[in-house]
Amino acid sequence: MFIGNNEYALTASVFGRRGRLDGGELCIYITQAQSRLALLWLAAQAIMGRLELKQNLRIMRVTKAEIRSRASRLLVALDGEIAVLRSPLCYRSRPGALRVFIAPMQEDDE
Repeated sequence: MFIGNNEYALTASVFGRRGRLDGGELCIYITQAQSRLALLWLAAQAIMGRLELKQNLRIMRVTKAEIRSRASRLLVALDGEIAVLRSPLCYRSRPGALRVFIAPMQEDDE
């Protein structure tokens, strides 16, 4: 399972890009692939444009989600960092919650 901020493109020319970041939705991708090799093969199929969405990947668009598991603790990757979190995992979209500060341009940068 992968949960991302808004929808990611799954076609070869723009694979992994998002049309927008402020759409206010979470996009959940669920696959039956269990091994790293199976996930790598799924990504390769997507990049080559041969991914069968209905067969290989289920996609849901939501504003919030609660992920429950039989396990009390889950290994979760958060922006590349690995953490152990308690189940259930609760996700929600918070449009506009992230502030971005940009340093003023200096004369050398122009």
